[in-house]
Amino acid sequence: MVSNGQSITSKAIRASGNDTSEFSNCVTALSGCVLSNDDDCDGIADAVEPPCGSDPSNADRRPERIDGPFAGTDDDGDTQIDEALPGGASNFDGDGYKGSAEDHVFSYLSHTNGDQKTCQEYDVGFPNPGSHVRPSKRWPADIASSAFSLNKINLQDLSAFIAPVRYLNQDIGTDPMDVRFDLVPGPGVFVDDINIADLAAITNGVTGFPPMLGGAKAFGGPDCSYGP
Repeated sequence: MVSNGQSITSKAIRASGNDTSEFSNCVTALSGCVLSNDDDCDGIADAVEPPCGSDPSNADRRPERIDGPFAGTDDDGDTQIDEALPGGASNFDGDGYKGSAEDHVFSYLSHTNGDQKTCQEYDVGFPNPGSHVRPSKRWPADIASSAFSLNKINLQDLSAFIAPVRYLNQDIGTDPMDVRFDLVPGPGVFVDDINIADLAAITNGVTGFPPMLGGAKAFGGPDCSYGP
């Protein structure tokens, strides 16, 4: 068994001789999973780091975050502290959602830094009669915050699309702050803004298997422990 932060090294030997070569791959501190696209083992995919001013080959450099142990520090090595990220074309915080999608989903809030935070912060004033529908201000997929669904994804997050307020198959602007349910911005190939694609985003693709959970399936999966 390999512990977090350790590496796995393999040796290949040619059948025709004694030549050997070695290669290693890191195990991230997020989950103990081997990530083939994370050369510096900082839990951020290589392709994500350059667009947001980070270095995929340096574990001491990562996209600027502002939550938990990252608050008040220069995460990306540019001498600035807690500065905003560049345009949201990438998934900076590991929840699978691009910054542009998070800017849209959280546009009803005053903050614009949802993609610099990961989980464990909820909108306790969200206008829904269901006391459990108090969505995350950081993780778009995390909509329900009851004891049953706090900080994880399960049936309550899906059912919040239809009860006690029905948001599914409606355009944003129908109900107060309903943009929070438009996880895949706009109607796409459907008629209404909030549609089956938004539900599917919770269970499928990179948003359904987010890097911050080590690629584990979010629905019915582990709690998010990547926040403060």
